[in-house]
Amino acid sequence: MRTIFKIFIRDLKRIRKNVIAIIVMVGIIIVPACYAWFNIAANWDPYGNTEGLTVAVANADAGYDSNIVQLNLNLGEQIVHSLKENDQIGWKFTSVKNAKNGVKSGKYYAAIVIPEDFSQKLLSVFTKDANNAKLEYYINEKENAIAPKITDKGADAVQQQINETFTQTVAKAASGALEILTENLDGETSKEFLSKLTDSLDTAAGDLETLQSTVTAFSHMAGTLDSLLVSAQTTLPTIGQVSEEGKAALENASFLDSAQASMELVSDTLSSVAEQSGHFSDSVLTAVNTALDTIDSDSSLAAEHFSDISEDIQADTEKLAEYQTALRQLKVELEALPLPPDTSLIDSMIAKLQQAIDRENSLSQRLTDLSTSVLDGAEISSQTRKDLQALIQNTNSDLSDVKEDYHNTIQPQLDELSTSIQTASDNLSSILNRTGENFTQLSDLLVNADSSLSDAQAALEQTGSLLSHTQEQIENTLTKLQRAQNENPDSTVSELLKTSPSTMGTFLASPVQLDTHRLYPIENYGSAMACFYSSLAFWVGGVVMVALLKVEVDEDETLKNLKPFQKYLGRYLIFLLAGLLQATIICMGDLWFLEIQCLHPFYFLLAGWISSFVYVNIIYTLTVSFGDIGKAICVILLVIQIAASGGLFPIEVEPAFFQNVYPALPFTYSVNALRECVAGIYQNSYWLDLGKLMIYYLLALALGLIFRRPLIKAMAKFNQKLESTQVM
Repeated sequence: MRTIFKIFIRDLKRIRKNVIAIIVMVGIIIVPACYAWFNIAANWDPYGNTEGLTVAVANADAGYDSNIVQLNLNLGEQIVHSLKENDQIGWKFTSVKNAKNGVKSGKYYAAIVIPEDFSQKLLSVFTKDANNAKLEYYINEKENAIAPKITDKGADAVQQQINETFTQTVAKAASGALEILTENLDGETSKEFLSKLTDSLDTAAGDLETLQSTVTAFSHMAGTLDSLLVSAQTTLPTIGQVSEEGKAALENASFLDSAQASMELVSDTLSSVAEQSGHFSDSVLTAVNTALDTIDSDSSLAAEHFSDISEDIQADTEKLAEYQTALRQLKVELEALPLPPDTSLIDSMIAKLQQAIDRENSLSQRLTDLSTSVLDGAEISSQTRKDLQALIQNTNSDLSDVKEDYHNTIQPQLDELSTSIQTASDNLSSILNRTGENFTQLSDLLVNADSSLSDAQAALEQTGSLLSHTQEQIENTLTKLQRAQNENPDSTVSELLKTSPSTMGTFLASPVQLDTHRLYPIENYGSAMACFYSSLAFWVGGVVMVALLKVEVDEDETLKNLKPFQKYLGRYLIFLLAGLLQATIICMGDLWFLEIQCLHPFYFLLAGWISSFVYVNIIYTLTVSFGDIGKAICVILLVIQIAASGGLFPIEVEPAFFQNVYPALPFTYSVNALRECVAGIYQNSYWLDLGKLMIYYLLALALGLIFRRPLIKAMAKFNQKLESTQVM
């Protein structure tokens, strides 16, 4: 720390000994303040000086005279008269030609031309051919970006004033006509008037009664529908549960799996039978012939051969019996399916297998008997040989039939049936899934419909009650009118039609008044903009410092072998001191020179100090780390923050890019903290903004002390390359 302060003290001494350096430092400290003050003063009250914006007004209105009622209306003259008393904009009254030419030449920012038929079109509302009256508005948008927005507001104000004036004038005329009518009424006319009024009210009461009955019927209908929806809601879960159970049953459908497995087993086994049948005749016939040939030479060996052949045939018979059993099981499982297929082919196959089993059993028995006879020394006749060979051929024929039926009929049928079962299972699963989803959506729809119907029923009941109440009031009024019609008709009519024309006109011209409550009021536009321009000046001050002050620290006899962090912090102190002086002058000038509105002056100063403290550290660190590139980065950040900090326009009206970077900019939190001081602090907003601002200081400090180290040598080489060009 001692070395760091030595660098700082040496910098102060060097500045103090050099007059030019002192002048430059004074300029560095003062220039940002001037930048802020000039901008704040220039924007002090721009909307309070709009009388300097010249807007031409040309009136060509011919007016309107009514032959029906006593009404003479020239709204063009009334508009001109009202605008002459309005000093918010610099109104210039001239001819139509001069007004248009003046806008083109730039003499006037805008022009309002009142056409010749303006009043006549306004009063066309009382005819069958009603037309909107139009003002001609000319605007020169080239002269200034803001001026058209202000003159547009002036044109809107004129339009609103015309609408109010027209409504007020027509209402006055109508009330005046009614007043004249009451003065000329006699007894018979009054009775006739009251009679027509009574008939109208009687009709209205009847219509209201009918309408009230209709509304009541709709209310009952809504209640009935609501009950039906409740019942549907009660039933739906049960249906949905059935659907879910169906899905679960399908997922765990053992009969489908079993049938599929049985078909695969039968297919494999029958294929095996078909393959074996082709070799049965040759192998058995060869073995039998061999045994017969050995009878004469060795009868015991021949008997043994016959016995072995019989056992092999018996083993084959058992396999055929197993295949037959599998077919019977498959038939049972297929018949258990929801839509059982035709199993006649399976019955045929079972029968043929049984015939083959019987043949093999017979052949096996014959061979067993033959083995016994050979052992007993009996001779084998040629007829016995022929019978035995015929039996072998018949057995082989049966097995060949099984093979042929399998390949030509059974196998295609089993493949098709397997595919059908799998397809049906998939389709059924899909249907049940969609059904479950539809039930869920339908349930939600019924809940919403139930709520809507309940609201509709309540609204209908309220409407019916209101209609009933209105009907009662009309009937009471009707009773009073009928009584007055017989007693004193003239005074009753006069009382009904008695209305102040001016009161009626004023009310209809503006029936609604806006009561504005200002929260965090700011006296003038300059005070509102002081936060933005002051924060901008803090940043500009930092940029000016890195442009005029060196960030590199040189070594001398008293300061040798300086470490990077000592150089960084030692030179930073002079930047920090200058930045705090800049912020102090800017904020004090805002408060006591420009006299901006500020409810919390000390907090305003504190926010200025912290903003400058953070800004200067960011700018200094970027310059130390990246040299001239860091300075360029600081300027780029300045440009982005001017547009994206919400200082000039609400951030919500700016493009998406600026809205996205808005939360990541230090300007945002500096400007917000200063605004809290100017207009009033809301809860902890001020301290939260300052806390977020300090995060940027910590990030910049980490870059300067830690992450900058790998960049030192690289930036030194980079700067040498730039300097070698003798241009940069």
